[in-house]
Amino acid sequence: DCKQCVLINQCEAYRNKTVDERPKKETKKTSTVRYFTYFVIKTPQGYVLQQRDSRSIFKNMYEFPLVETMKKISKEKTIALLEKNYPTLKNINISTISRYQKHVLSHIIIYYRYAFIKQNVLPKNEMFSIVSRKMSAHYPLHRIIEKILEKLD
Repeated sequence: DCKQCVLINQCEAYRNKTVDERPKKETKKTSTVRYFTYFVIKTPQGYVLQQRDSRSIFKNMYEFPLVETMKKISKEKTIALLEKNYPTLKNINISTISRYQKHVLSHIIIYYRYAFIKQNVLPKNEMFSIVSRKMSAHYPLHRIIEKILEKLD
């Protein structure tokens, strides 16, 4: 009740008779929804990582190669997009693929999953770094990649 408030003399809302309009709620911003499929490529030397570019949400951080879409896609479509986005990776054999899991950021909702791939030989590609599990602790990894690595341990 305003009549009992000690700040009544300084209260602009009371003076302007706008108490019922306050607090003014901000309109909630809608979050963008994105779907990521990470490819956990295991070689005898370690895991394949790539560095995100400086314009993405995880600027300059390392992660597994991925396919990013605006909706859920099938395993077949995922493989086709992987081969399109990474032409040096051919004849990929996915041993397992996880279910989508939700990861919420302030402005983006990410549904991610990971596909596990074993490769004995990896074609040369300057985009990729092969990193042992132990050495991955020295790379800047975002939380989703850390969660995936924890599951692989």
